[in-house]
Amino acid sequence: MDLNLSSSSSSEEEEHIMELLPNPRNLRPRTDLFNSYNDEEFKAPFRLSKGCVVRLLSRFENELEKQNMKNDPISPMNQLLCALRFYATGSFQQVIGDCMNIHKSTVCRCIHRVSHHIALMAQEYIKMPATANDIASVKTEFYKLSQFPGVIGAIDCTHIPIKSPGGDNAELYRNRKGWFSINVQIVCDANLKIMDIVARWPGSVHHSTIFSNSLLRARFEANEFANLYMLGDSGYMCTNYLLTPLANPRTEAEMRYQNAHIKTRNVIERLNGVWKRRFPALRSGMQLKKENILRIIVATAVLHNIANNSRQENEIAEDDNVFDFPSFEAIQVEELIELYKARPCLYAIKTPQYKNRHARTKALEEIETALKNIRRNTTVAEIKAKINTLRSNFLAEVRKIKNIKSGAGRSIYNDTVVFRPNVFYIGTHSTQRN
Repeated sequence: MDLNLSSSSSSEEEEHIMELLPNPRNLRPRTDLFNSYNDEEFKAPFRLSKGCVVRLLSRFENELEKQNMKNDPISPMNQLLCALRFYATGSFQQVIGDCMNIHKSTVCRCIHRVSHHIALMAQEYIKMPATANDIASVKTEFYKLSQFPGVIGAIDCTHIPIKSPGGDNAELYRNRKGWFSINVQIVCDANLKIMDIVARWPGSVHHSTIFSNSLLRARFEANEFANLYMLGDSGYMCTNYLLTPLANPRTEAEMRYQNAHIKTRNVIERLNGVWKRRFPALRSGMQLKKENILRIIVATAVLHNIANNSRQENEIAEDDNVFDFPSFEAIQVEELIELYKARPCLYAIKTPQYKNRHARTKALEEIETALKNIRRNTTVAEIKAKINTLRSNFLAEVRKIKNIKSGAGRSIYNDTVVFRPNVFYIGTHSTQRN
């Protein structure tokens, strides 16, 4: 009897001890991702060719390599491919880990470690032209676009969506569109190469403020780029080195300047679209800490230039379904509205022409052709999206006016529609939804 009691108590003690012991580690088999794809298949999931990846890894392979083989460490190549896969998809780290057979916490460390080392290469790959030959080459490429002389770069800002950083200053990162972002300033050349980047300002900060506090402005003020110009949109202040479009061009000379400015500056709009489509993590809203997001932004800019230098044309998956259109300038919006207004078949819902699909398609193609004179690469999809935005904004303001409480007075209402006089005709042809 006593023997049975002692044996049962000892087994219970053993079970208790086993519960306290940590679970044995499950070492997952490592996948050789680099050799799992041929040269053509490799570009789609990683956005770079195999040759580019090998040269890139050689720059910091020793820093990624473990000093010993304890716990089956991930190879430097797989660490780099893990980060590239994240940039190319913007997917959750759990999904990346499942595809690569590693834990999500390991994916997180790989992304941050690789992003840090790539971002350190920014001074080599992201820089303004310094020598006379480099400056002359940049000026020549810009001049080929629309005969605008003396241009050394096109400048603009783009919003990179992030999650709320939390804390007392979280609302500083909410931009004018209502979502949290980092406002990134970029300067590029005519070949879509990034020459300067500032990635540290909250989304609520205006791009003119970012430029006013940038090192690039100090370099221009110090006359480092004498008799050279940058082209910016109407949100910047026009100076003797930063040229902006005219508010109301009238003379023939002013119209020539306006057209040349729009066509030449269009490269920065194209760059924003190409950069974000090459690395969709920039537009998917990264669920990471702000400090890590800043490194990833700079790292993807470096990788974009590396791909550009190797003259790679990375294929974008057809199912991306991305509509990351460049923004319209004020003069372009006004022209779009006039072209749209002249074609009632697109908006006059009570007319027979509105139901004629052939007529509507032809009208949109006519607008597309006309806009390409002042805005290269304009598409029908962009036109539809912009018109829908204008209509929605206008009708939203109309609802605000109608919903003002009696006795409150109209002095509390602030009109936010810039093109109200131009789009007022929409109100006579559109019915608001309840």
